[in-house]
Amino acid sequence: MNAALIQGLNNSSDFPEPASAMKQLIRYLGSLWKGHEPCWVAYWIFGVGITNLINFVGEKSLPADPTVEVSSARLCFAFAVLLLLLVHVVFMSVAVWRCAPNASHPVWTFLARAMLVVGLVVGGMAAFRGI
Repeated sequence: MNAALIQGLNNSSDFPEPASAMKQLIRYLGSLWKGHEPCWVAYWIFGVGITNLINFVGEKSLPADPTVEVSSARLCFAFAVLLLLLVHVVFMSVAVWRCAPNASHPVWTFLARAMLVVGLVVGGMAAFRGI
């Protein structure tokens, strides 16, 4: 292997410290919460992408057949995913609403907020119906 490459890999200054990376993540999430990030990031990455990822994990954590017996550990995991989803939906809703004016055109502001409201209404109805 190239000596310069090995030296570069051994140089720990190339990678952020875990505490520093956590501070950057918290600062970024705070910026999203305050509405300082682009609308597309709030809507597509947090509103669509991460929400669907959490939903997928939640759906796969429990069997599709409600008559199948589930272990308590699996049930606790599903409950934790549900709590994570609720926290994420609150965070994502505030972030999308506040970041919407940062869109490139006013129509995107309206559409992002309208789709957020539609998604919350449809999601709420589905949750109360047990879907």
